[in-house]
Amino acid sequence: MSKDSERTAQQELKGKELWDKAQNVLLSPVENRIFCDDIRLDAEYPVCGINALAHYSMLNRDRGEMRMMTSKEYRAVKSADVMENPNIYDGNYIIEVWKYPVVSKMGDKSQWVDRLSLVLSLRDDDDPRVEKEVERIISEQKWKD
Repeated sequence: MSKDSERTAQQELKGKELWDKAQNVLLSPVENRIFCDDIRLDAEYPVCGINALAHYSMLNRDRGEMRMMTSKEYRAVKSADVMENPNIYDGNYIIEVWKYPVVSKMGDKSQWVDRLSLVLSLRDDDDPRVEKEVERIISEQKWKD
């Protein structure tokens, strides 16, 4: 390939400015939401949804457990038949099936979903308390340029 035919894309925006500009193309990581009355798991999965938001903010957590799994992890849990009464309406546990794994430092096992993915997963929530805490997370984010 000649030097003239090589093309590169360079992004001039960084940090918060890039986040703001990209909002129209960023999608929620949540593929699906499954409820169940009980789940018998040996593995730990990151906390997501309102309960993760409560961890990062002053909001109170929900009574139910909220866990995030990738599609692959969910298929394994589903085939292991460890969920009691899985359904799409209600339960003591909420499992969010995400399009990608939790963003974390290489080798770290995160107990919570990352802040920016959490924000994307909650941005369509109409609860004013949630909207306020999501805005606060973004405003307090330490952006790296």
